Amino acid sequence: MVEGNEKFGLNFGEGEAYEFPWYFENLLRPAEVQRLRSVIQLGYTSMVYPNGTQNRFTHSIGVTKYGLEMLKSAVEHSKLDINLERWQRIITAAGIYHD
Repeated sequence: MVEGNEKFGLNFGEGEAYEFPWYFENLLRPAEVQRLRSVIQLGYTSMVYPNGTQNRFTHSIGVTKYGLEMLKSAVEHSKLDINLERWQRIITAAGIYHD
């Protein structure tokens, strides 16, 4: 388990690594989230496209990644004074648990 200001890194292939907040790993642990590994998102697409094998678990991780990237971009281009840590936690939980 990682705590503090440390990061939890995942490699998305093709050398694309992304660092999630430290609490990301803890949000992935519940059985309800792990069950998403067996829920296929693209149906029989993999019969035509061999790499079309995404499941709801990897989809949720991707949603979280892009949500955090959008937050970062919005903060960089905005003059709003927001609590970034709070919104990172909200978006991380929403991304993982949205299914």
